[in-house]
Amino acid sequence: MPSPPSTPRYARPTAASISRCSPKSLKSSEPRKSLQPRSPSSKSSSTPGLMTIKPADRKRPCPLATLPTELRLLIFEYALPSGPIRLDSPLCACPKKQPNLSPSLFHVCRLIRSESAEIFLVRLPFVASISSLQPESGHYWADKLPTSHLALLARNRNMTLTIPSCLNSYFTPHASSRWHYTKDFGNIYGIGEVHQRHFLRFCRLAKWWQFCAENRVKNIGWNIEIQEARTRGFWHQQDREGQLREWLFEDVTTIALPCVQKMWVRGRREKEMKRPALQMLDGLDRSFQKLGSPKKPWGTNAEGWVSLELERSEREDEWNKRVALLRNFISRW
Repeated sequence: MPSPPSTPRYARPTAASISRCSPKSLKSSEPRKSLQPRSPSSKSSSTPGLMTIKPADRKRPCPLATLPTELRLLIFEYALPSGPIRLDSPLCACPKKQPNLSPSLFHVCRLIRSESAEIFLVRLPFVASISSLQPESGHYWADKLPTSHLALLARNRNMTLTIPSCLNSYFTPHASSRWHYTKDFGNIYGIGEVHQRHFLRFCRLAKWWQFCAENRVKNIGWNIEIQEARTRGFWHQQDREGQLREWLFEDVTTIALPCVQKMWVRGRREKEMKRPALQMLDGLDRSFQKLGSPKKPWGTNAEGWVSLELERSEREDEWNKRVALLRNFISRW
């Protein structure tokens, strides 16, 4: 029969206390190496030139792998298509006029695609256009791009979104379709015709801003450009300044009207709508500032020309005050 241990079990030191009291070995002090290769960090992946290109076959010469990073990036700039590049054009239509969103340089290898994507997707200008403010008409091209490419486009500061300036002229929804525009924001019935028109224009903008906030391209900083109006015949041209003023005073201004704020009882997502709304307001302001001074009409005397200049100056002051008021209102969302 075995003899009982000299020290009871409850009196013995635990394994954890023994390991704390014992000196650490040299092997345990060394950091443990992971068996899997370390993935590149966000900082290294966002900076071109930190990757080393290795030839697929070391027995064959590979001049591209021996070049410095600066020279490789310079070669990629000549090999890639030049901008501006349209995002909303089909990838297979007119390949000579519409550069592909996935150039052939991307299909060489993963490392070359990572380096060249920094130039193609971050530095080159891209242009997208919409025909209406309906969610179905915008950003359908984003479904064709991988998430990594969209992340690079979000760092691009040359992203332009064009909107037709005559868009408001065709917005006259029928009485039966007004509920479709306003159902997500409030009830349009039981109010006057003027308030209904204000709420309809607001709901169209709010629906577009919410779509931009929840779409795959929500992180892209768009430079919105109001497209110039086309000529109506040989003699008459559309009044571009009048259409821009209609955008600002008849549409964007509705967000600050008391009647709209009172009727807006559903879908109040101001924080999500703030960035797209400011982008549209800045685009309107840039388009208005590009108009410049009009030419002196033929046959106008000096007194008449001075009167026209005073009227233009008053319209500019009114525009600047309204833009500042709306920017301050949206910034508080």
